[in-house]
Amino acid sequence: MTRAYPIVLTPDLKGYVVSVPDLNINTQGDNLPEALYMARDAIGAWGICRQDAGKAIPEPSKTVPCHEEDELVSWVDIDFDKYRRLNSLTAEKISEKLLTLAYVFTGILAYTFTGITDKIKKSLIYYSAD
Repeated sequence: MTRAYPIVLTPDLKGYVVSVPDLNINTQGDNLPEALYMARDAIGAWGICRQDAGKAIPEPSKTVPCHEEDELVSWVDIDFDKYRRLNSLTAEKISEKLLTLAYVFTGILAYTFTGITDKIKKSLIYYSAD
């Protein structure tokens, strides 16, 4: 289900500080597109953590939040199910890559130790032949 949460973007020396009043969370971005992306990511992460804790995600308010004259107000949409799938997929891919690297590394170690063992055996045979 897609929801749209109001956000307040406050200009800062280095981009924007973003607050999500409905959820009492903040984030920031170096420019407007990044600030919006970070707001969506913060809302998504907050929401799935809340679901994992067995708590309901509050419905977004439909009114314009309180803000100062120099601040921007916008709404950020988020599909919590899609956000969860995308981030789980990323975690699964990372796990698969780590397992693959561990497997490859184990193979390299086994090959290296086999090579070292063969060299040691040859050295021992060489020395014992004398």
